[in-house]
Amino acid sequence: MIPESIRASSIVTAEESDAQSAGALGQEDFLRMLITQLENQDPLNPQDATEFTAQLAQFSSLEQLIAMREGIEALAETSQPAASDEPDSRTFGLEGVPLVGRSVLHESSSFQVGAEGGLPDLFVELVQPGALQGIEIRDANGTLVRQLGVTGTLPAGVTRIDLGEMDPLPTGVYSFTASRGDQSLANTLVLDRVTGSSIGESDPTLFFGEAEGSLSRVREVRP
Repeated sequence: MIPESIRASSIVTAEESDAQSAGALGQEDFLRMLITQLENQDPLNPQDATEFTAQLAQFSSLEQLIAMREGIEALAETSQPAASDEPDSRTFGLEGVPLVGRSVLHESSSFQVGAEGGLPDLFVELVQPGALQGIEIRDANGTLVRQLGVTGTLPAGVTRIDLGEMDPLPTGVYSFTASRGDQSLANTLVLDRVTGSSIGESDPTLFFGEAEGSLSRVREVRP
């Protein structure tokens, strides 16, 4: 039988725990009860070892449950989009991960030429129909390596660039620009396969080999 002094201590501990966690017995409260029980046990009739071992096991289980709950809550906070005051801005947690291995059309001027010399599909976007002055492709150092002329009038919207018989480019990261006749730049897009993504940023970065893009700039997702 537990002495009255232990009962009183237990009641006080439970009341303190109620004030802190609305009736739930906390980790520190449970440990305090065990210590008080040991300090006030009857020397002639000590606490049963089996029962004490069971209480320690309960305490260990409590620690594991608390750690598990904290881990789940942290993961949930990471996975949920953060609120923003700007209606057009978007925030992301793990949303970029499912895109790995998929082809996406995204607003970018950066692309990578792989070891086999293959180019991703390059696009331009015009608000109104018009002609392009040309396409310029530069290497990672900003050096102009290709300059292509574009004939005819392009429709409004997104149009794939016909690279024609352009000479192959060495392996590396490049950028391209498309200028109109009035010297203004057309919007550029790249269709490429995602090889990786960052996690934990407000707007994760998508990786296309060594080239990079922004998740918020993705227009389409394809197989």
